[in-house]
Amino acid sequence: MKKAGLLITLIFILGISQLSAKWYIDRQFKCRINVPESWSSNSFMDGSDKVYDFYSPDQNIAVQLRAFDAGNQVTTDLLVQIYEEQMLPAGTKKSGLFDKVSKNGIPGKQGIYTSKYNGIDVAMSAFYAVQNNYGYVLLVIVPTNMMQQKTPEIQKVTQTFMVDGFSAPAAQAHSPKQIKPSASRGQGLAGLSGLAGSATGNTNASSSSEGDVVGTYEFHSRSDGKVLVNYHYLYIRKDGTYTEKYQPKNSGTYVSEKDGRWSKSGNQLTLTHSGGITDRYQIERNGQILKRTSSKGTVFTFGKR
Repeated sequence: MKKAGLLITLIFILGISQLSAKWYIDRQFKCRINVPESWSSNSFMDGSDKVYDFYSPDQNIAVQLRAFDAGNQVTTDLLVQIYEEQMLPAGTKKSGLFDKVSKNGIPGKQGIYTSKYNGIDVAMSAFYAVQNNYGYVLLVIVPTNMMQQKTPEIQKVTQTFMVDGFSAPAAQAHSPKQIKPSASRGQGLAGLSGLAGSATGNTNASSSSEGDVVGTYEFHSRSDGKVLVNYHYLYIRKDGTYTEKYQPKNSGTYVSEKDGRWSKSGNQLTLTHSGGITDRYQIERNGQILKRTSSKGTVFTFGKR
């Protein structure tokens, strides 16, 4: 599909309303979304972020809503920058970024991206918004060759996203339902059956070489010379879990914290956080240095403390 066609289709996906579904409400982060009853759902905490994953019955469409306390310093532009650098899968290509006002009146930005999952070309559309000191990212992911076919299903979900304080949809078939977190953490976008496979779990965290990477790593530098964080740490534990914690510059008191599991194969360390996003690090100097290359080719270097 040509780039122009991709942009038009994904913008259209976020531009049509739907008439009936079930309301899910997050009272803490003051947002809601309407999802067909036939879709599966899961919710969990990813560090300090609340994440909701919704999947179509055939598992070929994923919609993820991420909400967090942004404080009074995080702007929409900063949110886009953080999400693109830290959350999008490696190898993702950006097709465009636009100012966007949702059908329900929420101002923000819309990013259009392409990537691959298990060799399958996929398209992603992310709507970014910051309102009342809360940040939101509404992400859609679908195989590019199924966009036209799946647009009606996607429309039933994306255009219902609301932030409390904006006008409610004119029609609704069911009473609002409070989302209750699942007892188990979701696999996020990597859990798409037939599209992305299962999230990669930790397979050798207790191997004899685990001492090479277990410990605390501190961000040292970026290959482009930019310093965009006050601090950035990776806490890698013997039990196969890890925590990533960082604070962007000029973000007030906002701190991003993500938990997940790690695995090691040769000189490659794989971190898979609870939302299903995977980051891969090159292990150097017998585990004293970790390096990650972003989708834009920027190399992030961390040193062991």
